[in-house]
Amino acid sequence: MLPLGILVIILNFFDAVLTTAGLAQGVVTEVNPLLNFFFSLNPLLTFAGKVALVPLGVMVVVWKGQGRTWVYWGLLFCALIYTWAAGLHLVWLANLF
Repeated sequence: MLPLGILVIILNFFDAVLTTAGLAQGVVTEVNPLLNFFFSLNPLLTFAGKVALVPLGVMVVVWKGQGRTWVYWGLLFCALIYTWAAGLHLVWLANLF
């Protein structure tokens, strides 16, 4: 379960960096309404919060949820969503060049 948690943390960082860059360039939109609101207030603070809080949450879930099937499936779901988002980021990056 730990490797899956590490994958989620890495994909979250990738998403945070590219979402922030894409928003700054005006080539992406944040689909999460809550994050979109926070990005409109302070992009740097939102980036820092996302990069800090998601790993913290993943670490707690992995630590407290060892041996629980729902934790594995939840992490897998998060990894799939972040992988999908990474694919979308690669599309807009490819269009820049």
